[in-house]
Amino acid sequence: MVLTMRVNIVAKVVALVGFVSMYSVIRSRREQTGLEKKDGGALKQDKSTKLKKPKYHDLTAAITKDTPVFPGDPTFRVDQVNSVDRGDTFSLYRMHMSNHMGTHIDFPAHVIKKGKTSSDYRVDDLVNKGLIIEVPSNISSISRKFVESQNIAPGRVVFFKTRNSLLSKQGEFIRDYVYIEPAAATALLARRVKVVGIDYISVDKYE
Repeated sequence: MVLTMRVNIVAKVVALVGFVSMYSVIRSRREQTGLEKKDGGALKQDKSTKLKKPKYHDLTAAITKDTPVFPGDPTFRVDQVNSVDRGDTFSLYRMHMSNHMGTHIDFPAHVIKKGKTSSDYRVDDLVNKGLIIEVPSNISSISRKFVESQNIAPGRVVFFKTRNSLLSKQGEFIRDYVYIEPAAATALLARRVKVVGIDYISVDKYE
């Protein structure tokens, strides 16, 4: 399996895989609180201004025994250790899984020796304004040309919505998913994107 693309993109960008929504809409204090100055500068609630709340979308895929994994990776399994139904004072489960399944984040250490891990990042590092780019269904890979044709501002969280979204998140691993080409990863780095995501369990081509 060629890791060139992963190294290119993960070295400077936290690669977010699985199309998880981790972006927020940043608004001014006035928009958030509905407060504005009236009558000599005193702060008063503007009744005509409704409180605007950031909208979050949970796009995580359920993890079950049927969740597809990259060939050779461990599958998901749950074993019950204790059960109140069997007379135990508590219920307890043991879970077997890898950190590269379902909706997940690939941190640099995934492919780079001594690379950063999840412990090296704050939650704030994964939150920013998001951009969802819909990729035409006839495109089998995301190219540099396609990336450069998009209006991507620096620091954005960029998600690519591809025909992968139509693939079942429960069942057999599909080998011909839409992926990000190495040159496209370089173009994304040039745009200084903060996070990159795609709607399947890997960002690079299956080989």
